[in-house]
Amino acid sequence: MKQPIFANAARRSLAYALESDGQRLEAAKEYEGLVGKFDRNSSAEFLVAAARCYRGMNRPADAMERLKRVDLEFGETSYANQARLEMGELAAATGTR
Repeated sequence: MKQPIFANAARRSLAYALESDGQRLEAAKEYEGLVGKFDRNSSAEFLVAAARCYRGMNRPADAMERLKRVDLEFGETSYANQARLEMGELAAATGTR
């Protein structure tokens, strides 16, 4: 059974609340679980938010994985340029690509 839009909206709020409370891993999981539940732009937003959580946990490889996914799967969205910039920052900071 497909979840009602209100349930997913509540999960979105939960993810932001978890992140604000410093519960980054739980927030990242919630964000990633919402990918595909809303429009494409929102899905890209959730992946960027998950990447932010991973960066906050000092897990740059996990962050880079989510940012690359935004670039590859959601490249036409308004979040794609942000993801590309963050990928460059991460690459510079970690010496990786």
